[in-house]
Amino acid sequence: MTNEIKMSEFIIKKILDFLYKEEMINASAEITVEFNPKEAKKDKIASLLSAGINRMSLGVQSFDESILNQLGRNHNAIEAKEAIANLAHFPNLNTTIDLIYGVMDQSSKSFENDINLFLDHDINHLSYIN
Repeated sequence: MTNEIKMSEFIIKKILDFLYKEEMINASAEITVEFNPKEAKKDKIASLLSAGINRMSLGVQSFDESILNQLGRNHNAIEAKEAIANLAHFPNLNTTIDLIYGVMDQSSKSFENDINLFLDHDINHLSYIN
């Protein structure tokens, strides 16, 4: 079990406004939020953008259902693809997806499929974890 802190977009905006006002970060800073595919709804993304977030990292982990089940993820491959499609509605957004490779019993075909699905989308960055 991980310790997650969930903050509303309102709180994120208040924190960022304070940091900018106190000149603790500059206007060109990359401000990233990481979230799961189930959370990547268009209204949530728009709200985060208006709060000052300019980079979003999506914890896909895999597009292979058996790998997702093995990892105990709370989303499936279809939801991951929907999340990516929702992010694509915001063309000025810098987007990263996180994938995992080397999971027990992961085939080379599964690994190849994950890479190809990443390449099929206009995503700025890939984080691949072993």
